[in-house]
Amino acid sequence: MEVPLRAPIEPVVMLMGHQTEKEMELEVECEDHGSKDLTISDTITQQPIFYIKGRTLTMSSSFRRRLFDEKDNPILGFRQKHEDVSNEWVAEIPNAEQICSLVYRKQTTSTISEHYVVNATVYTITNVDVLVEMRPIDVDGANTMISIGESTIATIERISIDNPLFGRSTTARSRWIVRVAAGVDLSLVMVMVLCRIEAAVVILYDLYLWAQSVALNIVHITSLLLIERWPVPQPEQSKKKQTSLSTYAFYITYRLWSNPQLHQVQPSINPTSVEKHTTEPLSVFLILRVSKGLLYYSLHTYILPAFFSETLVVITPEDVAQPALIPRLADLTLRGVLIRAYTASSWIWQSFAVLDGANAVLAIIAVVSGLDQPSDWPPLFGSPVHVCRGLRGFWAGFWHRLAVRSYTNIGRLVAQSLGLIPSIKVYNVSKEVKGDKRVQGAQGLIKGRWKWKENCANAVVAFTVFAISGLAHAAVSWRLGARDWWRDALWFMLNFAGCALETGVKAAVWWAAGRLGWERELHSIEQSWLGRVVGFVWVLVFFSWSVPLWMWPRVYRGLVTERLMRMLVNA
Repeated sequence: MEVPLRAPIEPVVMLMGHQTEKEMELEVECEDHGSKDLTISDTITQQPIFYIKGRTLTMSSSFRRRLFDEKDNPILGFRQKHEDVSNEWVAEIPNAEQICSLVYRKQTTSTISEHYVVNATVYTITNVDVLVEMRPIDVDGANTMISIGESTIATIERISIDNPLFGRSTTARSRWIVRVAAGVDLSLVMVMVLCRIEAAVVILYDLYLWAQSVALNIVHITSLLLIERWPVPQPEQSKKKQTSLSTYAFYITYRLWSNPQLHQVQPSINPTSVEKHTTEPLSVFLILRVSKGLLYYSLHTYILPAFFSETLVVITPEDVAQPALIPRLADLTLRGVLIRAYTASSWIWQSFAVLDGANAVLAIIAVVSGLDQPSDWPPLFGSPVHVCRGLRGFWAGFWHRLAVRSYTNIGRLVAQSLGLIPSIKVYNVSKEVKGDKRVQGAQGLIKGRWKWKENCANAVVAFTVFAISGLAHAAVSWRLGARDWWRDALWFMLNFAGCALETGVKAAVWWAAGRLGWERELHSIEQSWLGRVVGFVWVLVFFSWSVPLWMWPRVYRGLVTERLMRMLVNA
């Protein structure tokens, strides 16, 4: 249902020469990931009316963009006010005079659509300040309307937006349809369109990562304070006069709060006095981290999209229709197998590049500011060789271990409540307590009649780790408005089942080899190229089966919606 449009009784003109004579429908095509290259065209004449350009190599933190007319004459600039904590944006003409200011009404919201609630103050040519409001029409904010008082002057409809799962296509990254009433200043509408696109970029690529970081930190702090129960560090006597209590408290909080792996931190040793060994010079550290960031950006934005657009061509809704839990071999085609393999590898690459790239940026900031040393920032991911050692090797050896300590602590707590392992503080397993009888008892579970308890305890801990991971991802998806948020939890539990299956099969094979006296031969095969190929194929097959169960329904709905929108536009 289309929203009826009409101009306000008193014309609101921000810039002269851009008023509509009749109701218009404009198409906005975004040509790049950073929204630096946009073309606004009339859907009837197909002629460009405006261009929007950015000057930065990547998406600038201030989102500086400039609006040009069809003759490439500058009209206005759009940027964020860094000094304004209320997230205010401004539009200004070439002489730097502000003609409009915009502010998001909520910085933290419970639904995605609330991120698109914007109030703009327009400084008109008649020296009257007019309030212009942008509000979502539907739940997910795909459609928004722009109003002045009781008059809805324009609507912005999202037709398609770049899906990070399937890379960056060579066509438009996102498409929008803008309906504008007669007698409305198009320059004003374009400012609101820029604000809407900026919000979409931030939410799609930043909000999910930030929410996951917050969820991880909540579990980390809970584990630190309530399970491990770290003692409160006290400043050394020799440093009490040199360091103020507030400075010491800030540094201690930083070292513990921002370090979920608790790397180079021990409870029995003051974190400020831990000897830090710099394994590489600062110059080498910076060169490696900056090079890594540039490499990830080039692969993610240019190289891989071009490669996959030539090999997979176009992904259609039929390619990602609801996958069966147990697909029939007769239904598999070469294209289907390739898309499944691409889905699996794309998920791994997307997560790897974003997380490791963010880690590199944070490491540079922390080291350059003097808060940390290069040795405080070890590699986030393990060697890719571990992928060739099966599903357990993928999760335990290759994937990042940011949440492992906190999640494992909760798993150990569950196992302790079931009587499978003795109660022992995690941080006590250090050089000072290696002789602790409780530690020796925990390590001795593998002997004799305690072997079954150790196996059950390991299973409980692994189940808890995967369950918490799934629930954390599902909670974030739910808060961001995903309807099938439960698929996140299901996928992580499928990974636990896959690891359990792998453990059982390997145990059975080793048992058979022991009965036949082939332990040495089996060990040699497991360490050879053949064993690595088998491990890699198993990981690829598992992810090619499970990741579509997790992601394809969401991608399918997006592609179907995009197809319907295009049909309506072309009708």
